Amino acid sequence: MANPSLQIGNDNWAIKEDNLLGYSTAGTRFVPQPITMTRATLGTRVNPSGLVEDVELLGSEEITNGDFATDSDWTKGTGWTISGGKAVAVVGTSSRLEQSISGLSGKYCKVNFTLSDYGGSGSVYVDFGSTNSSLINTNAEHTVYGTFDQNKFELFKGGAFSGSIDNVSVKEATIDNLPRVDYTDGTSSLLVEPQRTNLFTYSEDFTSGWSTSDATITSNSTISPNGTQNASTLTTTASGGTVQESLSISDGDIAFSLFVKKGSTDGVRLRIDASTDFNAYFDLTDGTIHSTTGNAKIETLDNDWYKISVSASVTSFVKASIYTTDGTTSYDNGTVFIYGAQIEQGSYPTSYISTSGSTVTRNQETYEKTGISDKINSTEGVLFVELSALANDGTSRRISLSDGSISNRVSLELDETANKIKAFISLSGTSQILEYTATNLLQFNKIAIKWKVNDFAIWFNGTEVATDSSGDVPTGMNQLSFTAGSTSHNFDGKVKQLQVFKTALSDSELATLTT
Repeated sequence: MANPSLQIGNDNWAIKEDNLLGYSTAGTRFVPQPITMTRATLGTRVNPSGLVEDVELLGSEEITNGDFATDSDWTKGTGWTISGGKAVAVVGTSSRLEQSISGLSGKYCKVNFTLSDYGGSGSVYVDFGSTNSSLINTNAEHTVYGTFDQNKFELFKGGAFSGSIDNVSVKEATIDNLPRVDYTDGTSSLLVEPQRTNLFTYSEDFTSGWSTSDATITSNSTISPNGTQNASTLTTTASGGTVQESLSISDGDIAFSLFVKKGSTDGVRLRIDASTDFNAYFDLTDGTIHSTTGNAKIETLDNDWYKISVSASVTSFVKASIYTTDGTTSYDNGTVFIYGAQIEQGSYPTSYISTSGSTVTRNQETYEKTGISDKINSTEGVLFVELSALANDGTSRRISLSDGSISNRVSLELDETANKIKAFISLSGTSQILEYTATNLLQFNKIAIKWKVNDFAIWFNGTEVATDSSGDVPTGMNQLSFTAGSTSHNFDGKVKQLQVFKTALSDSELATLTT
């Protein structure tokens, strides 16, 4: 078989992942990305270790003596002392714990620190200069992001606050325009998602913004899916006990998702309260869905965690609720571990968006590679993609080779009709259109589009499924994009590999390629 002229993934996926994320296997910064992407916001993924993590590039440590091993390097306001490897604050005057850092101003940074021994009143926050982080008042490891407009780090405490601070870290962070290689199913694939907003203002702190009924929340009681001790325990104190949050959301599609782990109960229930209520019951022993009146989904993560969700089209939305039940039993004094609640307007749930005091939006991701006319033969060739759809959501999602327009292109479409794929081969706006209805596009499938004058075909998982023996081919194709060829019909899904060949492969080669 001819070698591909352009390739992403396949057997070299580990190398390609390093390129995409900007790191070498040694953990040092790597330079070029093989494909240009745009997403001017933070994104998360499931990493090779099975942990949910932010996708970011971090600079060197800006803080000196962040573990407070010595009583030095810090300026302590009234009520702050350093002893026992911690900075300790007592109730009294509002004041700051500071450290001067040359060149910090203008840097967007990730700030981490651990709060312990919290006295139960007051809060602390990171002062970036003209902006502040949200208020922090729980014993846990905390992460905030912000741009410093001063050459110093400041942690401000209110007068009522008492507690201990440790493990302070400040690192310059790059979070924009970083592709995400996701390992949710244990194998690597490029994750591409639409813009979504987590409308829960507190996605991890179930004592803020949320209310309980016949239930209690114990914060930071166990290790969460991100590997730190910031998951909560929901304990019901009577039958039907719940934690819930009321929101003001426009009528339409809603997806409610949550990370859960079995405690003393066998199951958990997600409920969307609206003019029509939607419920999904999940078994946390065997990872199954007992019953649902919405579209439900359960995904298995590491360390006995699951990501569960219920999606529905609603009117007159009232609130989202979490119960400890398996659909047949509501437990008195039952427990379940919970983390990372998300509610978003859309017909299916997307990757986790963390919030801590306000809603947070993750932008639409776009991918393209321009100036590659030497890698595309407009006269003949093959576009091969191994991919899966995120949902059959009634939208058109495309991956294309083109001249930057829809006039001259070879385009693979996941159609508005569920499980239908289409191939568009266009010359000056006139298209040959081939189509095929698959069994399940929500699983990974290998798809190839062949083009040559009067010889077009779709191959699907080893079989030729559509042909056309008349028509012409595009001219001037010089770019790859996850769109229709211009800026419309953004592709959303997962891509394991993508290859472009400069020749129209033979049937036996196409069968081998797509098997």
